[in-house]
Amino acid sequence: MKYQIQQSFYNFKKNGDAVLQPVGKYLSTKEFAALTSAKKAKCVPVGKNPNLTIDQAYELVTAYCEGISADEIVSEFLFTHPEFSAAQGVHCQLRIIAGRDNTNPQDGGLDNPGAALESAMMSVDSVRFGVDIDAKLDALLATI
Repeated sequence: MKYQIQQSFYNFKKNGDAVLQPVGKYLSTKEFAALTSAKKAKCVPVGKNPNLTIDQAYELVTAYCEGISADEIVSEFLFTHPEFSAAQGVHCQLRIIAGRDNTNPQDGGLDNPGAALESAMMSVDSVRFGVDIDAKLDALLATI
């Protein structure tokens, strides 16, 4: 498991030199175990998000299609689904949705959806999120 520093602190080398540990730095389990309890309190565990369920994926795709900002979607999603701890993972899912969005061809996004996300995109709007070239061209022409 990794830990991320949330409040900076100093570690001291054997020769007495102070080394600033900045906010955002990741620590291994071994590094974390060597910290004092006061320094451990300034760190949080960083885990991997669980896989999306079909309902969670549908929720993300629907919110994306409604034009809600990514930051609002992420904060609401993390509030309603506390088992997800990494906001970056939810942002990544939104980038995958954006990568498949035929109405915004300038946004390259990402293109590696999981099964639940793929299914949700197809059930919400198969033309908008389909990979069919004709559908992509039709969507592009519709925006012009």
